[in-house]
Amino acid sequence: MIIKIIQMTMMKKYCLLCLLSVLCLSMTCDEDSFCDMTGVAVTVIDNSGETFREVDDGQCPKEAMILQIEPEWDATGYNSGKLTSPIVGLRIITLNDFDDSHKAGSDVSEYFKTYPRELCPNENTVYDSLENGTPIDSWQTGYSCFKALLKVPAPGDYAFRIDMKLKDSETLTCTTQSIHLY
Repeated sequence: MIIKIIQMTMMKKYCLLCLLSVLCLSMTCDEDSFCDMTGVAVTVIDNSGETFREVDDGQCPKEAMILQIEPEWDATGYNSGKLTSPIVGLRIITLNDFDDSHKAGSDVSEYFKTYPRELCPNENTVYDSLENGTPIDSWQTGYSCFKALLKVPAPGDYAFRIDMKLKDSETLTCTTQSIHLY
């Protein structure tokens, strides 16, 4: 019963996060237009409290870290659009030694899971397609990809680089701030 209550609390947090992302994003593409992505942004989220929060003090419980990943656009408009160059890959690279088998510069994407799957079905289709090897050819603006850290590393300072590979061979990257996971 307690687990069910915790799950419902977490679902409410992420629904709120999805809603805030939609309301705060002002750069969008027209529904039937083609959109060029100019970059990718990442925010580190602390999910340890009653409500989630953006990590702004450089510290986060290692069991509660989530990466919020969003593309950046060069067009304005409404809702969604087809991407000029589809997304064919999303990798999370550790900039510090993560564990014995994943030294600095290693791909640690396997330790992150798209989350929450059941809350935003439109998003899930997008992210599941990448995990299944199908390129993402459109993106509803205002949506974010949330990646929850599943493997808890030893306490310490960590930073990650997000690599979003496009079909035209361009790779958009961004780096998190250094986070002290405790």
